[in-house]
Amino acid sequence: MRTVYVIALLTLSVAPRARCADTEFDRYIWQTPRTSDPARASAPMIDELRSEIQKVLDAGPLAPLRAVYADLLQDPYFLYWQPGRIITTLSAAYPHLTPGQQAAVRRYVRAELDDPRRAPWCAKGFLPPDQGARRELHTFNQPLGWDRYWGMWGRHKPVMGSFYGLWLYADRTGDWDAIKADYPDIVRLYQARRDQCDIYGTMGAPIAMARIARHMGDDATAKSAEQDAHAALELGKDIVKVEDRAKRYWKERYEPRQRRLVYNGWIVLDLCPEVGRFVHDQVKDDVLARHADALRRYPLFWLREVPYWSRWTGDEGLGIPTELMGMIVPVERWVADAPPARLASYTKSAPICLGDCYWIEMLINAIESTGNTQWVDLKDAPTVDAQLGDFEAQADVGTVEPPGSATFDKSTGQYRITSAGANIWGAHDDFHFVYRKSAGDVVLLTADIAWVGQGKNAHRKAGCMIRQSLDPDSPYADIMIHGDGLISLQYRESKGGQTKEIKSETKAPAAIRLERRGDTFTAFVAPKKDGKPGEFHSVGSIKLALGEPAYAGLAVSSHEPKDQETAVFTRVAVESLGKGK
Repeated sequence: MRTVYVIALLTLSVAPRARCADTEFDRYIWQTPRTSDPARASAPMIDELRSEIQKVLDAGPLAPLRAVYADLLQDPYFLYWQPGRIITTLSAAYPHLTPGQQAAVRRYVRAELDDPRRAPWCAKGFLPPDQGARRELHTFNQPLGWDRYWGMWGRHKPVMGSFYGLWLYADRTGDWDAIKADYPDIVRLYQARRDQCDIYGTMGAPIAMARIARHMGDDATAKSAEQDAHAALELGKDIVKVEDRAKRYWKERYEPRQRRLVYNGWIVLDLCPEVGRFVHDQVKDDVLARHADALRRYPLFWLREVPYWSRWTGDEGLGIPTELMGMIVPVERWVADAPPARLASYTKSAPICLGDCYWIEMLINAIESTGNTQWVDLKDAPTVDAQLGDFEAQADVGTVEPPGSATFDKSTGQYRITSAGANIWGAHDDFHFVYRKSAGDVVLLTADIAWVGQGKNAHRKAGCMIRQSLDPDSPYADIMIHGDGLISLQYRESKGGQTKEIKSETKAPAAIRLERRGDTFTAFVAPKKDGKPGEFHSVGSIKLALGEPAYAGLAVSSHEPKDQETAVFTRVAVESLGKGK
């Protein structure tokens, strides 16, 4: 006997989320930059970005970087040991990657989050120094001296500079499912380390936590994190107090022996755009005075391992790692308003290692500075359940430019989905998808699909779909209504295989239905009479072995690579039928 779960979308109700009263800090907590249309001149930089990201994807999990430019082997220095640090870099790069790379990034990040040794909340607080692909580009690639580094310096350093990357990943990829699965661990990490959010480079953490918690409907955590963000930004008005906090983490850097030969830009290391905007508005002059000193002392900071005399990685050293770049470039972009040409000039250098996060993020800043950047208000955006009704998330699958979008109107039960995309066909799909993860048998039913406007292509498509993954070449089954009224069951039997179809003799207007029972997928159609659907009859059935979970939802493709079409789905219902026999 099966238990049937039916969700009635017309009765869905979502209470408004609690928030702190509007303050002077709201624009930093609830607004985020969106960049579109990078200049054509940035194409070589995008190619280089894709090349560097592909190296990371090919290498798999990365070890920390051992960077030693001093004369004593017992004075080691390590970078990128913070768990989750690479997630920020991959998320920032995501909009500029190919569809195949985007799919690989989602797999990569999920693997990082699923690994208890590498997740941001891992027990040890650092990546395993002797596990993962070596980052070094030279033959001496052993983690020699890690225990000494960690015992003397590393364990005192803040790790919350990379926490912002968790929100950035979900926001840029739409993969909120990954965050949802680990949400309890994310909250525990934040609560355990929230006292570190007291320098500009870590103040993005409470901002990220507030946004993630609000999206998850966790009002208490969202309100608490927002209050933490207010407190942090209030502290941030006084740069002297912020630097006093930094001295707790980098005590040795402020001692007279090192101070003269190290730039103490630690307060802005890992600066996120929102806090950069705050610094620009509140303490610009103080920060730019320090920034000017850094540029005066290290005008060639952007050169790979630039041979300045320093004590950065140990006594009597020659060379500075890209940590200096991580202090200078975000300030250039968000505080100093550096012109695109200046940021582009820094890209003439090269990364010092595989997965050089600061160098790659410099490249991204240079690319995005050429585009149109707008600050988007997030504070009134609906949470995922309010926005997407019975579905969990939305995403562009394949190449969709301009990006697709979807909204749910709880008062009418209507989903409005807009998308470009070449097609859902062949060996590769391009469409916008509103979906939920599904295990076992499932029925997707929509009583009505209406196109907005006349449309450009007779074979634009809108319908119900169940697919193995968000990869553009994933196996799937769907039932689609074309712009000219054609209705068909489409399916791809294997990853990268060709799409096949079974055409229905019934044409729209009609209601459509897609069922999965074990490995059998059946499409149904009910012709409409006087605006009401009649009895359902089968279009056809196919056998398709999909693993669990699969992705079930609503899909739209314009059948035109650059032109968008909009379809409105009404009276959508999802029935979970448990496990098939």
